[in-house]
Order: sequence, then C-alpha cells, then structure tokens
Amino acid sequence: MDNNCNNHLAPVIYIAESPEQAINYKWDSRTNGLNRNVVVLEPNRIKELGKGKKHFYLPYDLTPGEILVRHPYNQGYITAIDAEDEYLTASAEGIFLVARCLGATKITYKKCNIAEFKREVDSDNHLKYKVVDMSLNIKNTLEQKLLNKISMTREFPKQEFTIDQFNRAKLVAEERGLIMSRDIRSLLDARDPELGAPMSRQTINVEISSSLNKAMDIAFTLNTVPFFNLNSNTKIATEKKYELNIEWDIIF
Repeated sequence: MDNNCNNHLAPVIYIAESPEQAINYKWDSRTNGLNRNVVVLEPNRIKELGKGKKHFYLPYDLTPGEILVRHPYNQGYITAIDAEDEYLTASAEGIFLVARCLGATKITYKKCNIAEFKREVDSDNHLKYKVVDMSLNIKNTLEQKLLNKISMTREFPKQEFTIDQFNRAKLVAEERGLIMSRDIRSLLDARDPELGAPMSRQTINVEISSSLNKAMDIAFTLNTVPFFNLNSNTKIATEKKYELNIEWDIIF
C-alpha cells in the first residue's frame, strides 16, 4: 500500500503514534486485510497534505490513535469523533443550496427520523449491525438535538428561473454528494424547465448518512486489528451507526 495519498484522498486516515508505525504497518501481517481505503500517517505527514491547496480541511490538533475520515465535500479530512455533526451540517447546507439554485423562495425542515445501530464483528470477522432499542423519549430527544443544528427556515425573493440555474443545481447536487438521493433527483426532474412548467412546491425526504456510514464502516474495522491503538472516544464514535432521514418542504 502506498502511504502517499496526495493524489488519492483515502476515505480513512489513521494517525500513527510514530514514523516507525506509519512505515511498519505495511509489513505487519495483522494489517493484510487493509487496502487503499486506509492509510497510516504521522501527524506531520498529514499536515503536508493540505499545503498549497485551498479549502482543504484538517483538524487543528492531530492526536495519535485518532481516525480521520474524508470531508463530505472531498476537501480534506475531519475527525471520526466530529464526523456525524459535520456530515449533518454539510448535507443540510447542500440541500438548501440545491433548492435555492432551483429557484426556491422558502425552504424549511418538517421532521426527522433516526435509527441507531451498533457496529460489531462476528466470529468470522464480518461486520454486522445490532439495532439499538431506544425509548420514545430518548429517540425524540436525539432527533431534536440533531434538528436543532439545522433548524432554520430560509426565504429568498422570487426571481426568474433559468436553464443556467437548473444546470448549476445539478452541479451542486453532484459536488455535495446528493445526486444519489432519489428525492433529490425527483426534485431536479420536477424543476427541469425543458420538461414544461416547473412545479411550485415539493416535499422531499433525504437520507443523509449513507456516505458517512461507508467511511465509518472502514474506520471501525481498525478496532479489530491489534496493530492499531484507537483512543476511547474514537472507538465509541466508530461503533455507533445512525440512519438519518430528514423531510424538507420547499416552496418555489
């Protein structure tokens, strides 16, 4: 495995405890199951990744034993501990921006639905998910906590909607990782000016955690490799899996 990820933003980076660990992991038999989805770098090497690059995100403090996951816009890295909040905010901002490009005059959330799981590894070393049973009060509290971070209504003045704005919306959806959402694609189709008069209102339900969960699945596998020594907060963060759906009401 090549440790140089300047030309390949690996989904996951493990912060090595020493330059020796960053080199030796390639030759340790316990890490044979890893691939280019994971790289091991010491803090100084990680900081070099952002040199000469604009809008390249990196945490200020890099602590050995932590895991970094790729930023939701593929522009740098964030800690696994902060990833849930970062992805939630980034997805919400992306939805607001796509809707605005499509000529929205008012965008607001309606409700949130969340399911929690715990990542585990079975006796055959296969990743599996165990449902976490939450009481109604705990579920409602968690959903409200997440929504408080994005609980806003945005309004914009009515303006002429053009094909250029529509194309911009498609580009933003691709850049923000939202184009795979069926509801986002439906929203784009419904506002396509070449298909006739665009609709004036739509409710969309967007699942915003799938891309994060793919990265966190990879990060969690490092818990099972004795070569790595994840700190306690990172272990807790990688064990949790959320499936989060947010419903938005958009008026044009």
